[in-house]
Amino acid sequence: MIDTPFDDLAIMLTEAGMRRSGKKDEKLLHSITFLQVCRVKYLQMYSISNLFWQRHKERFSKDLGTSSTFAITTKEAIDNSLESIEANANYFAFLEELNRFGRVFHEKYDTTLPKYFRIRFYRNKMVEHWDDYEEYLNKGVGFTYTVDKLIIPRHFGAMNIPADTDAAYSELSLEFKAFKITLPPLDLSMTADDKYSEELYYNLEKIDPELGRKIPNSLVNKLIKYTFPVPIKDLEEYFLILNSWLDTFLVEYKT
Repeated sequence: MIDTPFDDLAIMLTEAGMRRSGKKDEKLLHSITFLQVCRVKYLQMYSISNLFWQRHKERFSKDLGTSSTFAITTKEAIDNSLESIEANANYFAFLEELNRFGRVFHEKYDTTLPKYFRIRFYRNKMVEHWDDYEEYLNKGVGFTYTVDKLIIPRHFGAMNIPADTDAAYSELSLEFKAFKITLPPLDLSMTADDKYSEELYYNLEKIDPELGRKIPNSLVNKLIKYTFPVPIKDLEEYFLILNSWLDTFLVEYKT
């Protein structure tokens, strides 16, 4: 089995549990369970991402001449579609766990998981209640990836459709103006390093720092129509932040 970013902490907590054998420690139990779930979700995301990495490397290792297109069979197209769904579903499942355990940490230990409110907002709008936004989601949900980095889902909305971009951006801007917030230009040039998601969450948090009920449904609909921002734009970076947070949260269990 491959290593995960959570192995060292999982080992530390397991050993701490052995030393405290017979003593009930709810925080330790919650934390061990969380780390084990994170390890499982990482392996799932890695497995499907690695499939795409290897396929990409194989294709581009061949001499393509001046052509950059690939012929695939119908079966390959169907399989690719299923793999795309799996990649997105694995990301969504990881967010579900972050949301679930994030709530436990927030309520029981008065501490906030990194990006917890963004994760909860995305999960509530784009994962749990996807049927409310089916009209938009069926038009353009896919993903982007870099070789050797885990796949991140993307909702390709009006921002990706030149004929619709200006009108959809105007509608979104008006929603923010109701809160005296002026949006900067938001276009495809911002998606390369995903400044887009960061900019939108930054402005949403001006309305409600916890991204709760103060965010109106009309604004959410305009976000989805234009392009909904992802809460975690770089999983490898997030794992480093999460591990650092856990290291502090679990300091009492270190030998």
